[in-house]
Amino acid sequence: ISGDLSQDYIKNSSTNEKKEISGVLSHDQIKNSSTNEVKEISNDHKEIPTDKIKNIQKQLEFYFGDCNLSSDKFMIEESEKSVDKMISLDVMLKFKKLIDMKATKEEILKAAEASEFLKASSDSQRIGRIDGKHRVSYDFKQLSLWLKGIKDKDNLTFDDIYSLFPGCDFERINLKPKYGSGVLMSFKDKNSLERVLEKSKGLTFHDQPIEVKRYETDEKSKGKKSNDFGKRKNLGKFASKNKKARK
Repeated sequence: ISGDLSQDYIKNSSTNEKKEISGVLSHDQIKNSSTNEVKEISNDHKEIPTDKIKNIQKQLEFYFGDCNLSSDKFMIEESEKSVDKMISLDVMLKFKKLIDMKATKEEILKAAEASEFLKASSDSQRIGRIDGKHRVSYDFKQLSLWLKGIKDKDNLTFDDIYSLFPGCDFERINLKPKYGSGVLMSFKDKNSLERVLEKSKGLTFHDQPIEVKRYETDEKSKGKKSNDFGKRKNLGKFASKNKKARK
């Protein structure tokens, strides 16, 4: 999975236009996608966000989340342009998904204010994480799982995944990864990942059994199968040569 947000950034030059990442949703988008509830903000001075502000907030929290920010070169480079390591609102307004939402500077500021881990700069021209981090580490292999066995992936939704594992804290879900045949799920921490593994035992989807595998274990298995295939292929060539020699 590419973490480069420049794919979601619309440049002025038409020749350098980038395409957005599809089929990816942050954990906050997943947790609230099946309801229309408005999240109350703990701080008294913060307003209760409207649906539009709430959707912008979810998108911002995905951009600045650990999973995305750990590998997103564009976000890192942009944040390093300011002393406070925040990103300019003028830049944020050029992200395609925010354009699709018709987000304004004022709405982005309100969404950042409503967030539990985002904030605006003192001059209200930039936003960033409350903890001030613009570089974070995220162990993708250790915190990701493959969901396999779903027959009709074309009609699969994020709500379907969340309904399979209620109460689990997803960091990111990729319904259509660029590689692999399953759904790629990433989590905020190992406890969340282990809960999904536990809940997946004997689980079915539309009366079909499904399977959840650790990302790292599955990748090692693929590597072993590939090596075994290579060995068999080489053995076949060796046997063929010996047969010709005997003739």
